[in-house]
Amino acid sequence: MRSWWLQLVWTGCLLGMVSLVACPSTQSQLQASSGSNSRLPLAIVVQSRRSPFYKQVSTAFAISSRSRVKVLTLTSGGANLSDINRQIAALKPKLLFTLGPLATRLMQQGYPSLPSIFALVPRYKRHLRANALAQTMGITINKSIREQFQTSKTLAPKTRTIGVIYNPRHSRKVVMRARKIIAKMGMRLVAARVDSANDVPDAIRLFDGAIDALWQIADPSLKLSFKQLRRFSFRAKIPFFALTR
Repeated sequence: MRSWWLQLVWTGCLLGMVSLVACPSTQSQLQASSGSNSRLPLAIVVQSRRSPFYKQVSTAFAISSRSRVKVLTLTSGGANLSDINRQIAALKPKLLFTLGPLATRLMQQGYPSLPSIFALVPRYKRHLRANALAQTMGITINKSIREQFQTSKTLAPKTRTIGVIYNPRHSRKVVMRARKIIAKMGMRLVAARVDSANDVPDAIRLFDGAIDALWQIADPSLKLSFKQLRRFSFRAKIPFFALTR
């Protein structure tokens, strides 16, 4: 994992992430950077789904790393995993670069000895295998609970009560920590429990007139609920903060 080539690719990845605005995503740039020079090491990028943002990151990575790059995309929650595994076995890459939680988790399970980089993964530890950091580096999108609440307080100083929807199977500990932290900041957390995304509309109704701000956490049960929560915040005219793009 500490080879000079991987160090170069990792540096290129960081530069690419920082340079996204100055380096627009174009197919011609990607083709020019990945090239066909068989002497260059091969890196395979595995995306959790089709996303313009993932495409920007993979393009910046290809341009900055100066390596051959092949981009593969998971579909329907990993329905094409066997096809991706066949391509990886045939191409024999020197590095895997995974974008998003699904790709990171599946590639960690399938290729424990292959050096890897991950990016755009909230709460990354739950997606990595045991002792993975010996072969893995990554860019997480975590931000501490205290920092999130401090940001909300700075932007909306009158905030006293913050609402959050969560599934205890995934986020019980997060909510417990949040209650303690927010109490020390002179605010109160109102937590609405759900068992699935189908329960979100009922949970949102509980917040009517009861909260000053809405907080979305990285809970798998809520990954499709962003627009519902945003609509509620617009209607209630309250701040809405979340780790999202």
